[in-house]
Amino acid sequence: MRGKNTRASRAAPTRRTSAKKEDKARRSQELVAAVSAGSTPSSSGSSDESCGEDQEEGLLKILYAPHDVFMCPFADDIDSSSREMLFDFYTVIKEAMYPVEWCVRFDASKTPWFFWLMMDPAYLHSTLFTVALLNDWVRGTKRSKKTNYHIGKTLKYLNQNLANKDTAVADSTVATIVTVSIVAELFGDHASSTAHVAGLRQIVKLRGGVDSFQHNLQLYAKTCRVDIGWSLITGEMPVYYREKLSYERSFTSILGPCPGGLEPQQGHCPIRSYVDSLDLRLSNIFQDTQDFSRMVNYLFRMKKMDPDKFQALMTSVQYRLIYLKLDDDADIMAEAFRLAMLGFIASLFLHVLGLKMNFIWMTNRFRETLNKVDMSQLSTPAAKTVFAWTLVMGSMTVFSEADDSWLLPKLASVQGSLGQTWPEAKKNLDKVMWINVAHDLKGVQVFGRLVLHVAKIPSPPSAGESELSAADSVFRYAVSSAV
Repeated sequence: MRGKNTRASRAAPTRRTSAKKEDKARRSQELVAAVSAGSTPSSSGSSDESCGEDQEEGLLKILYAPHDVFMCPFADDIDSSSREMLFDFYTVIKEAMYPVEWCVRFDASKTPWFFWLMMDPAYLHSTLFTVALLNDWVRGTKRSKKTNYHIGKTLKYLNQNLANKDTAVADSTVATIVTVSIVAELFGDHASSTAHVAGLRQIVKLRGGVDSFQHNLQLYAKTCRVDIGWSLITGEMPVYYREKLSYERSFTSILGPCPGGLEPQQGHCPIRSYVDSLDLRLSNIFQDTQDFSRMVNYLFRMKKMDPDKFQALMTSVQYRLIYLKLDDDADIMAEAFRLAMLGFIASLFLHVLGLKMNFIWMTNRFRETLNKVDMSQLSTPAAKTVFAWTLVMGSMTVFSEADDSWLLPKLASVQGSLGQTWPEAKKNLDKVMWINVAHDLKGVQVFGRLVLHVAKIPSPPSAGESELSAADSVFRYAVSSAV
């Protein structure tokens, strides 16, 4: 028997080690408290973690993290930090990715997405690599070991699924491809996007078309988003809903009685009259989208809209805008406004956490079109307001600050229709259409640059203000607005 003094001594914890534990415990507690309160967890700025954790750190996380996350039998072995990432994703990040959807009632089709984490390792790792990649971007670091690890695992298991005839066309496989496609498009990896989009379209074809996914509304909507996003990147026509597309108004026919008692706008409206003069088909789409934006602002905190009707209306609007071909002799403003409306829709359903996708074709087309607009033809207040809205929406959703050199002078020439202060400007922009949770922050930024341009004050250098820090602001604003 060993004497009591023969046991190897254990070094007392240093102040640095103790501080690390305390900080870890504090951040874990903050995560739970932040999620419960609906605020942004401070752990999003923590340092990178390798794929393997030491036992002591893992036990510390288990002590403070919700127990159900660590008890779930996921489809593959993952460490405690990965489980924590899933907790972050499903409690905070996922709901803030597309804030406009907060006006929708609970969608039961979201449920299978969590079960796939326990059934399909490819989908599990695709979710983890998405969160890890967003974390890398928020921190401004290169792709971490954890991100590369989950990318490798995703591709490995996805290839296994595709090689099996039973899993090749499964919903979870489609969800995996949709996830990696959206991430590839978001980060400008066009080579990967090409392969993912082609594979997705082949599977959809084998399944009998995109309508075969109507049983899972979320999967159906995301499949359409990949199709639409790819069209805006390349200029290729989408592959779905090419036939039997009506350009009649669909707001009331799809939604029925408006949720919450809000009625579509009635009576004479100078903005609508002006858009009528551009193209009646475009005007019908505009009126549907304008009524939709009013409804979202009205229902934002109430979540009363039926998810099936919500997706049906948005799918109708998006495809009608993309397929709309204007006459060669049509007013160039009609095409500029159509592209601005596509930017408006993209800001709601294609940007993730407010991050702009690099829509190469759309950006070039929009820039060329705006520079062809004869501003002397904008003779009415309504025409000038629509043009001002078109420029602001383009700056917010498509263009970079490098385009300010030609865009801000145009915007300054119609500032009288926009307003001298931000409250005035927002009121006039809202006459066209505006969704507060999606557009306020970036709208303020564009207006601020306009004010500096008019005052001939150089804008501050933007090197420190990355697109990601703007996305982080959108994320924080969206989460705080939900409380």
